[in-house]
Amino acid sequence: MNKEYFQRLNRIDLAVKHKPVDCVPIIGDVVEWAYYYRGYKPIDGLNDKQVATDVFDHLCSDFYWDGMVPGSVRRLSPRIYTLLKGGHYHYNEDGLLIMSPDQIRYMTDEEYPELIEHPYEFIVGKVFDRKFELFRDESANRKQERLNEVVRIYCDFFNDETFLNIAQNKYHIPVTTVGLASSPADIILNQLRGLRNIIKDIKCKPELVAQAAEALMPYAMDRVAAIKPEDGKNIIIPTHLPAFLNPADFEKVYWPTFKRYVENLVDCGFTVMCNFEKNVEHLYEYLQDLPAHAIIGFFEGDDLLRTKKILGKNMCIMGGMPIEYLHYRSKEECLDYAKFLVDELADGGGYIFSTNRPVMYPDDANADNLKAVNEFVHCYGVYH
Repeated sequence: MNKEYFQRLNRIDLAVKHKPVDCVPIIGDVVEWAYYYRGYKPIDGLNDKQVATDVFDHLCSDFYWDGMVPGSVRRLSPRIYTLLKGGHYHYNEDGLLIMSPDQIRYMTDEEYPELIEHPYEFIVGKVFDRKFELFRDESANRKQERLNEVVRIYCDFFNDETFLNIAQNKYHIPVTTVGLASSPADIILNQLRGLRNIIKDIKCKPELVAQAAEALMPYAMDRVAAIKPEDGKNIIIPTHLPAFLNPADFEKVYWPTFKRYVENLVDCGFTVMCNFEKNVEHLYEYLQDLPAHAIIGFFEGDDLLRTKKILGKNMCIMGGMPIEYLHYRSKEECLDYAKFLVDELADGGGYIFSTNRPVMYPDDANADNLKAVNEFVHCYGVYH
């Protein structure tokens, strides 16, 4: 790590804090697309670490970045799901990790009181049994043997610094995220009830959903207890549920615990990147109350000019470059749109340039267009 590394890291930190910065920072949220760019499929990297290393090396060398979201080409071994025998994730034939939301039925609506009363006991004692065949069908010795293997795979994965070293030591690009967090209501959605069921619960028994989110607050904090804050880096919170809620329901079941969860993380020293999926413009009245100068709002489907106007004084806005442009439009059209984003959003600081969604599928971006807009923003987005 050299002077260039710390310049980039400081550039992002200053943008978050709305302090004077030399130029608009650029963060890459490029995932499995990187394999297709190099002529592979993601499954090739799952089976051969050397392939994954080659893909990540070229992702760092061929494009300009001030920072990168981690996990760009890394995924846990599929053997995890074989050992646990279950879950609602699977790899397709290309090696893309797919979630099957209709399979998330690990709690009935009648079990909310039990979850509220004993959240840990309910999750470990019942949910794990329902989610993974391993916990209900194997002998004690076989369970222990398989769980030891699961732990080993997890430890090898999280302790492997190969990709971190490539980005930070070879190319001086900060990997800007230190961990992943889940807000309490999204834990109910993603681990217990699924989208269709939780929406029904919110309509029929909102008080119980809200109480369950409160009960899961310690669980949500414990999940990030081992993660340490680092200057210039952030912890990511994906927000899956808000886009599906009207303001009244959002206020009842999601906002109280989400706001407090974010505040707790900020109090612990974290910068928090909130990934607001789909469109959440109807909820800006609430989002204005998140801690100032400690939040990166990564917006997927919102009108960022309106976002900047309403939230931009306190929140650093990230995103804006439509992946549809990067694939379907000409280079000149992409550059024009990148210029528009910088002209409209960078004034006064507090803006990070990125794509509007993770670059995942083969048709998510044309490589020449992605290279061009990143290099343009780096040169054009200079503050005077």
